[in-house]
Amino acid sequence: QTTMSVSAILSNVGFGFYALALGSFIVLKYGSHLSPCGLRNDDVFGGRISYEDCVKWLSAPAGAGKDGANLVAWATTSNRIEGNTLLATAIGAAYMLTQPVESRRSTALVYGLVSVFALAVDANHAGFIPYGHNPFMTEDIAAMSAGIPCILWSILSVCFWGSFFLTPSSGKSKSS
Repeated sequence: QTTMSVSAILSNVGFGFYALALGSFIVLKYGSHLSPCGLRNDDVFGGRISYEDCVKWLSAPAGAGKDGANLVAWATTSNRIEGNTLLATAIGAAYMLTQPVESRRSTALVYGLVSVFALAVDANHAGFIPYGHNPFMTEDIAAMSAGIPCILWSILSVCFWGSFFLTPSSGKSKSS
């Protein structure tokens, strides 16, 4: 019974926090699900980047040709896919809160994996762990990654993995 209570708390906090933090963050602040230039709304830029500047700066430089333009298109498409994926998973997390805790176990596994891999990227950018490389990383974004993003993903990782491991699988009885 205590295990299920802890599992329920971790599950509710994890899915609720994910839905609220990422859903409102993506939709209300960035809007990167609609445009890669939504990222200009981040506090690190202090409102100094116009939409027009964003488009200009993200455009392939003169002489880059078709491959340069395609690379930029692919990178900015990936940004929009990420924004839409985070929004979709935030909606999914809100839905999970309507389901019994016992039925959330497999979803907690997926969200736990998402949280750990997102944490790995932010922790790498912050210089905490070796995990890939971003040759375009700046000191400002690395410092930002070291703060709220690493804290957010750490909390979510603990909640989802705790929920996953503490919730009995459907093959186990609730008393075990």
